[in-house]
Amino acid sequence: MFHKFSSSNLFPLPQKFNTPFSSKVPEVVKVAAREILKYIETIPRLHDAFLPGKMLGVLVVRKGEEIGYIAAYSGNIPDDIKQNSYFVPPVYDLRAASSFFPEEEQKIVKITDDIEYILNSDDYKHAQTDYINLSQKASSVIAEFKQQMELDKKRRDEIREIGDISADVAAKLIKDSQFAKAEYKRLRKHWQQQIENAEACLCCLNHKIDVLRKKRAENSASLQKRLFEQFLFYNALGETRSLIEIFADKQPPAGAGECAAPRLLQYAYLNNLQPIGIGEFWYGNPLGGEVRLHGNFYEACVAKCHPILEFMLQGLDMARDEKQNSADSLKVIYEDDYIIAVDKPHGLLSVPGRNAKQSVVDILKKQKPYCDFYTVHRLDEDTSGVLLLAKSPDMQTRLQKMFACGNVKKKYVAKLSGIPKNKEGIIQLPIRSDYLHRPRQIVDFEKGKPATTQYKISKIFNDNTCEVEFLPYTGRTHQLRVHSAHPDGLSTPIFGDKLYGYSETQSERMMLHAIELSFLHPITQYPLTIISDNPF
Repeated sequence: MFHKFSSSNLFPLPQKFNTPFSSKVPEVVKVAAREILKYIETIPRLHDAFLPGKMLGVLVVRKGEEIGYIAAYSGNIPDDIKQNSYFVPPVYDLRAASSFFPEEEQKIVKITDDIEYILNSDDYKHAQTDYINLSQKASSVIAEFKQQMELDKKRRDEIREIGDISADVAAKLIKDSQFAKAEYKRLRKHWQQQIENAEACLCCLNHKIDVLRKKRAENSASLQKRLFEQFLFYNALGETRSLIEIFADKQPPAGAGECAAPRLLQYAYLNNLQPIGIGEFWYGNPLGGEVRLHGNFYEACVAKCHPILEFMLQGLDMARDEKQNSADSLKVIYEDDYIIAVDKPHGLLSVPGRNAKQSVVDILKKQKPYCDFYTVHRLDEDTSGVLLLAKSPDMQTRLQKMFACGNVKKKYVAKLSGIPKNKEGIIQLPIRSDYLHRPRQIVDFEKGKPATTQYKISKIFNDNTCEVEFLPYTGRTHQLRVHSAHPDGLSTPIFGDKLYGYSETQSERMMLHAIELSFLHPITQYPLTIISDNPF
């Protein structure tokens, strides 16, 4: 499973191990990844298995005096190609002959089959049909009787209004009224009994289903806990921890420990291979609403891998994260007694972050210590341009309502890494958070929030790139970035966007700039347009 490089041009080896929490990887890792891609293309069955979309990983290692690499895939592949010796094995093989998993899984499958048998049985279908039909018939019969009661009552009232009726007629009218009310009660009681009998039959079957579902949930939880205890991870210090210990304060997510990066490090530690550089890259088509590009490098997933890798990386000489952009002061584009707008540089947070990074708010407080500043909206860390802030809580509330109601028009300019098919148009793709890969966003037509962007290409360059103007009608997180990169959007990532675009780029920044904000001033009610110079 240790592979020697076929290429002699390996570039200088990195002095320190790169972080898997970034899509930026050493050149030697890129060389190894290209060799893995070529290998997969020579195995049609493997290519077909990965083509729907699969995250792969590569770890460049030192074995004695030799430099080589090992490869891994995330998750599972079909059993007939699973034993391919090119890839390192799972940390714990669920399907191994010695594993308890297949037998316990079959027990859960059997419960699921029992549930499906009841749901598809004639008894269950008849019980459902009887309950529905009886409920509908009861409503119809009772409604008709009640309507007739109202007609009879109207007729009796008309007789009484004529006046001068005999005592016998008056008594009969009262008797008819009482009989109708009693008959109505008897009718309701009769149908209620019929419905309750049908409901009891259906409830009996539903109870059996509920018992089976509860048993299945209990068995699944027990099996999952038992599995988590089998996943034992090593780090460079020789220490070991199980998934249960690593996720001590919460339940490990499903699939934890089955990604490529943990598999690679585990194999290296157990086989005396010295890690040099690591990277995870995508193979095949994007899955669902994700934005993934074939052969592109991506950071390790947050929910499943971060806690595991934070333990496994202990003991390695790690390279530091890239420095964040910093500034002593900000260019103020507009200011009055109520609001202030600054020209935010790329690489700077709009508001203070968890890791105490410098932000626009921090710099403004130092730049103008006599003022208070309140966030109205945000720009991504990698996005530059007009950022509006309020000078009081009341003004913050007013402006936030204006943004929420669409009363603030926003205009962005971006450079795209290609030229979209259509020169202008409107993109409507609903977006939600990708919970396993935060802060990434994903297109989801069922659970996503509506997101609409108008675009128009303004310039086309000789290097097959273009400049585009964006007018977002909504303000979803990463909206413009996702709408640009997604296959159902422009299918052309923003130049320099390493999250949704290409990890290999000559740009030091993402080419997205908030160039203009237009709105009615909350106090003066005069139209106000705040413009930042185009930096591209």
